[in-house]
Amino acid sequence: MNKKTIVIIVIVVVIIGVWMFWSSRGASAPTPASDTTPIANTGTPTTSTSTNTTATLMTSTGQQFSSSQYYKNAYEVYPALDPTNGSRALSGFNLQTQDLGGGVTQVTLVAKQANYHTQTFVIGPGQKLYFIERSFGDDSTDQDVNYGDDMGIAVDAQGNILQ
Repeated sequence: MNKKTIVIIVIVVVIIGVWMFWSSRGASAPTPASDTTPIANTGTPTTSTSTNTTATLMTSTGQQFSSSQYYKNAYEVYPALDPTNGSRALSGFNLQTQDLGGGVTQVTLVAKQANYHTQTFVIGPGQKLYFIERSFGDDSTDQDVNYGDDMGIAVDAQGNILQ
C-alpha cells in the first residue's frame, strides 16, 4: 500500500471511531446549555456570571471513563487544567466558562478554526470535563490541523461518562 492509501484508511477509521463513540452515548453532540449568551473570545479562558439555573445537567451513562478507549488520551480542562499537557491539548480551542448559579457552569470549547464546531457542556458540582487529544503531532502552538481527534468528555464524581 502506498502512503496516501494508508492515510485515507486511518482517517476513515478515526471518523468511524468518533461516530461510534457518540452514537453509543445515545447523543449526536454534548448537551448544550439552555442559555447561550455569547462570551468574549479572547484566546484565554474567560468567565461570565449568570443567574440562570434552568440549564439541564448532563446524565450518567453508567460507563466508567477509566475503562473507555479515550481515557489514556484525556486531559482535565475543567474545573482544573491538567498542568502537564492541558493547555497543549486545547491548542486549537478557546475554553470559556459561564457561571449559571447553584454550582453549575457552562463550559464552551470554541475552535479557533472555522472548520470545526463549538462544544458546550453543562458541568455541575463534582463533575469534570476532559479533553481528548489523541495526537499532539497535528497541533502547532495556537492551532490544531486535525480536529477528528479532539473532543470533550464530561465525567461525574463517580467517574462515569456523562451525556
